[in-house]
Amino acid sequence: MSDESNSKRTTSIGATALVVFLALAAAAAEFPADVEPPAKLPIPPQAEQQKRLDVLNEIYDLQKQRTDEEVGKLIDELLASADESRGKPTDRFVLLRKAMELASDAGDAVLTMEVVDRIAADFQIDPMLTKGKMLRTIAPNAKTKEQIASLVEASNAYIDRAIAQKRFDYALSVATLVYRATQSVQGKDFRKDALKQQRDVQRLHADYQKLAEAVRAVQANPTDAEANLTAGQLYCFSYGDWQRGLHHLARGSDATLAALANADLAAPAEWAKQAKIGNGWWDLAAKKNDAEKDILLRRAVFWYEKAQSAGVAGLTKVKIEKRLEEFAKMEQEAAEKEAAKRTGTARATKSALPSGAVAIYTFDKATIGREGEVTFARDLSGKWKPAKLIGGGLVPGVSGEAFTVGGSKAYVDLGIPHVPAPKTVCFWAKSVEAGSRTLLLFGYHATPAGNRFYVGFDTKGILSLGLGGSPWGGEGGVKLDTAWHHYTLLYDGTKMGLFLDGRPCCVKKGTHQAGGSYFLGTLSMGGKPHARGLRGAVDEFVMFDRVLTPEEIGKVFELGAKGKSLR
Repeated sequence: MSDESNSKRTTSIGATALVVFLALAAAAAEFPADVEPPAKLPIPPQAEQQKRLDVLNEIYDLQKQRTDEEVGKLIDELLASADESRGKPTDRFVLLRKAMELASDAGDAVLTMEVVDRIAADFQIDPMLTKGKMLRTIAPNAKTKEQIASLVEASNAYIDRAIAQKRFDYALSVATLVYRATQSVQGKDFRKDALKQQRDVQRLHADYQKLAEAVRAVQANPTDAEANLTAGQLYCFSYGDWQRGLHHLARGSDATLAALANADLAAPAEWAKQAKIGNGWWDLAAKKNDAEKDILLRRAVFWYEKAQSAGVAGLTKVKIEKRLEEFAKMEQEAAEKEAAKRTGTARATKSALPSGAVAIYTFDKATIGREGEVTFARDLSGKWKPAKLIGGGLVPGVSGEAFTVGGSKAYVDLGIPHVPAPKTVCFWAKSVEAGSRTLLLFGYHATPAGNRFYVGFDTKGILSLGLGGSPWGGEGGVKLDTAWHHYTLLYDGTKMGLFLDGRPCCVKKGTHQAGGSYFLGTLSMGGKPHARGLRGAVDEFVMFDRVLTPEEIGKVFELGAKGKSLR
């Protein structure tokens, strides 16, 4: 919302409402082949929506002119009412729809996208179609620097998702509108990046068409070396799809790439061969620039991490460790540059974390990779393996991007073993719902009882801890809300402690046994996600191999509270 307290805005049902209705109606019927329709509620009939809208108008006088601050409060009230209306789908839909319209009229693109996500979580719409139409409505009216900044932030996430789904027409349409919006004096700070993004989308679309032609040529003649080379390079170096691309490279006309691809496809188990493959991709990356270089380095890191797991030793071990540290540094620098673009402030490149970090996941875009069908977040400590990202996606977080979670369908498989050793676990989490309901944030639980280590909100929506043989019991005393909060769990071998937003919250005595590994966004039930996980987002996860002091916990909390990354 604008900071100009004297500005007025009419909250009537006008052009935005018409766009919303048409977008939602079309979205209900359209599901691309690569997007599986969720088993959710149908959009309520328009006549029923209008009845609820009439009631809303009686309660809130929606035609009344309001200041930006008043509009913001009204949106918050509508969203809170929507959260309390889960048993009344038509009421909930209309409340969310109206909140979306108001956010759009206010030029708050980020909030508009968040509300679309809420609607899509419960109702049968295609969020990409709806978001695209909303962004095309917002873009021409983005006049202030704040509105343009919000448009740029929201469109970046949308364009990334559209490209991932091969919806290049969606991506290009929004990228073009964003660039036009930056032509004003207020948009000059965003203009250069907007133009680059528009050109990148055009290039990716051209590459995709080129790939389609090469694939058709290979289907007609599987031995066409040039077509195989083109398809392999585009699959691997442009899209990071190694599973498909390697087979083409192996039959391509470039002898060096063919040899390297064949070695990769052989999938050796010996660390010496794994390290050699990693070296091959690393050396090839040194001859490339920008995106291609990054994708090749990620492939090298993939094999280096396999070599580490296989027990690499000697000078090869030292070489791999140094290269992994170098790559982690490059990733963090890239993430910091992206963050600086959004905030206009430079971030310190030196880690401000206390010692003892054994796993760091920031979920920033630069740390996310893909191997075949698996999406992962890289560990920036260099001491653990990538975390698997199940479902979900990236949204703005406390610093850079955060990862969206949703019960058993979207969570983070950290892969970190559940062992009864001293530890400290810190992370940020945000729920999209408040009230009295069970939501699990992090941990592990095995059957039979006696092996618990988790944190979440119990059936009454009270922050609680689970440890050893003791189930949760409302120890935290804090109700579930929809704000970002920082959680710190400590375990010293005899008790479990919790700090909330940098301050002591509660303690639970007990011990736990070894077994399984941790999930974030829900808890691991013997390796399977609990269905009642958090519906929201998680960000800036770090685990230490010791118990931090209160001062150190406060230091970690302050990093995120000030919008700074863990690294």
